[in-house]
Amino acid sequence: LRRGLPVPPGVAIEVAARPERLDAVDPALLDAVQAELERRAPLAAGWIVRSSGAGEDGAAASFAGQLDSVAGVTTREALAAALATVWAS
Repeated sequence: LRRGLPVPPGVAIEVAARPERLDAVDPALLDAVQAELERRAPLAAGWIVRSSGAGEDGAAASFAGQLDSVAGVTTREALAAALATVWAS
């Protein structure tokens, strides 16, 4: 942002929303995430779902890029799979 580069809008999901079974994303959570993302860009445009750690880029350590990202998410099924992938990372 400081350098004036474009940063796409995003949504953060709290760790507490992560399900115990990663293969079963709660449909209500999926609805809420999809609705929030679609307020920013249509699903057909393709989203990137990424994982991020609280101290990912701190003064004492950096581990940016070590967690998974899923690009080209264009369907509800792909969104559910991408959430499971990044949560597992």
